[in-house]
Amino acid sequence: ARAGGVMQPNGKRGDRGRVDLPWGGQGWIDSDDLEGAASATATADPYLPWISRSPPVVLLASRVGGTAVDSDTVRIEGTVRDDQAVKDLFIFVNGTKVFYRSEVDSQGAATRTSVTFELAVGLEEGDNTIEVFARDNDDLMGSTTVGVYRPEVAETARKRP
Repeated sequence: ARAGGVMQPNGKRGDRGRVDLPWGGQGWIDSDDLEGAASATATADPYLPWISRSPPVVLLASRVGGTAVDSDTVRIEGTVRDDQAVKDLFIFVNGTKVFYRSEVDSQGAATRTSVTFELAVGLEEGDNTIEVFARDNDDLMGSTTVGVYRPEVAETARKRP
């Protein structure tokens, strides 16, 4: 119903009436907003729809997760997407921040809903954990984590002919 319009309750619990919302789902209205005890209609105060918010989604284009590499670096590339705007992104390797980029413009606003990234990150010998985080305008965070194994130098030298 529009502001000041009439909504049909389809249930009642205690002092609240249940109504179907225009975008799907159901909502509750206080009994004070119901017109008359025997009436099947309810008036609604002006309302704003509740819109779900979701964190950014981090998608890796490079398939590095679960791999073993002989190099001391690995290239990480991907895309971050958000329903509103990507505020910033940062990358950690083994718990150490190795990359940060702000997506906020000179007026202090983040406006891009999709951003790409690409960089080479250094690896230690053994297991490495690479974490990519992104934050949106609501400070909701999304992330993805991959593991990369780099053999010890002596182990790598033994395998080469």
